[in-house]
Amino acid sequence: RGWQQSLASICGVDFSVTRRQWPKEGDFKEKQDEKPQPKVQRRGVVYVKHIPHGFYEEEMKKYFSQFGTVTNLRLSRSGKTGGSRGYAFIEFLSEDVAKIVADTMDGYLFFNKILKCSVVPKEQVHEGLFRHFRYPFPLRKEVVRTVHNRRRTADTEKRSAQRRLATLERTKARLRKMGVRCNFDPEVPSELLEPLPTKDASRASSTAENSGFSIVVDSADESLTFKTPPGARKVHRGKHGKSSRKP
Repeated sequence: RGWQQSLASICGVDFSVTRRQWPKEGDFKEKQDEKPQPKVQRRGVVYVKHIPHGFYEEEMKKYFSQFGTVTNLRLSRSGKTGGSRGYAFIEFLSEDVAKIVADTMDGYLFFNKILKCSVVPKEQVHEGLFRHFRYPFPLRKEVVRTVHNRRRTADTEKRSAQRRLATLERTKARLRKMGVRCNFDPEVPSELLEPLPTKDASRASSTAENSGFSIVVDSADESLTFKTPPGARKVHRGKHGKSSRKP
């Protein structure tokens, strides 16, 4: 080993290590934890109120894009008229940009209106604030008009007329209780006088049609009593063996 020591002193190499030393599992995990995690950029939402007339979605997006990237914008509008309600929510790609916008534009005189801006905390931002929002959106009266003018089948018209007749009968009954005489009898076609089938009746009829049970009852045995399953058809047999079915 003398020559190894002399060679090690010359070259600066330790020849006493004969095998390669692999890192332990714990050391490898510690090195992995030391890697810098990618920083997730948080978005910021700014609440703007006292918005002047004419400063709408397109104008607001163009104006506030000079501060940074605008990812979402929602101007509150009336569902009845579609007009602006004077306040909006603007989402920026960076939370720092949102703070700068709130500090810069708060109290700014804009078309004879003093803007009020503030940053909305993340826990107060509703998850559905910008979801499925689009403009122009259909007004409430347009939706009602579309539903009212849709095509109806004959069965739908019949059911609608029968519901109106039932409402009229309930109103007349209330008036009679209050002592008001009402002799209003509208002209009703005979086909509308048939009652509407209820859910229980339709369910019972479908059960009776699907069930294949039939019970034969002899009229001579009057002391015989038993429970019939639901949806079963009773068949009464007379003295001469003739059967008569009852639904």
